[in-house]
Formats: sequence, C-alpha cells, structure tokens
Amino acid sequence: VGEGRLEDRQRLRPVALFDLLINNADRKGSHILVDPENHIWLIDHGICFHVDPKLRTVIWDFAGESIPFPLVEDLRRLSLQ
Repeated sequence: VGEGRLEDRQRLRPVALFDLLINNADRKGSHILVDPENHIWLIDHGICFHVDPKLRTVIWDFAGESIPFPLVEDLRRLSLQ
C-alpha cells in the first residue's frame, strides 16, 4: 500500500479493525503485502487472541475514530453466521 495516498490508507481501515478484533500483538508494516493486482494480504502468526489486551499495530491512523458503518454492518453479518 503506497505511503501517503489517502485512498491507500483508507484501504487499511478493515485491517486495523481486524487487528483490534483478534487482539493482534504483532502487526508490522512488513506483514502487509500487496500483490500485482493490488490485493492486500495480511501475514501473521500466533501472537493473536491473547486474553489480555496487547494490540500492537503499525496502523494507528484511525485510533480514536468510530468504526465506519459499512464495517459495522460487515461485523453484524458475520455475527449472524
């Protein structure tokens, strides 16, 4: 994801929400890959789902903001499955 481009940064909103949901304690910039088709891939391992809050992510651009409605709706649909 290109640094500084607003549209690229906005594509990371779901990643930041995902990190929050799984209590990701190890998101680094090198754990976010973009393929030639511009698809974002998240690479992680076992430092997630800890019982204590340990969120650590390089995606702090959205800290303190409300979760956008479309992402809330995605979570709602997921919870109904």
